[in-house]
Amino acid sequence: MGEALVPPELRRALYEVAAGLPGAQTLASASDMLGRSGLGVARLEGGLREELIFDPDSLELLGRRMIVVDAARGGVPPGAAVGSICYLARELVHALPEGIHRPRCSSRGVAHAGRHIRRPIPVT
Repeated sequence: MGEALVPPELRRALYEVAAGLPGAQTLASASDMLGRSGLGVARLEGGLREELIFDPDSLELLGRRMIVVDAARGGVPPGAAVGSICYLARELVHALPEGIHRPRCSSRGVAHAGRHIRRPIPVT
């Protein structure tokens, strides 16, 4: 859903499915690493809380982040963000932009040609 062009009616259904997963918690207020506010769906697994952040009007996925909640998780303090992705734009194009190379397939799957902003962020 992150990099895909998803029709509005399907976005609403995907949000509802995510919010209805066992152990999922809806967050009335969440923000991505760029500070964009939205609706959140969080789920705990393996000492981490994964949060999906959705635009409150369109339910477009703005981003996701992984936050440590278990002190036993590899020496990383609880509250630390250990992963984050923001989706800035989606569009259908006839060709890849200059400088972006076609993804290669491997035995492990398909590589992505998209651009992601990844950097550590403090969680307050």
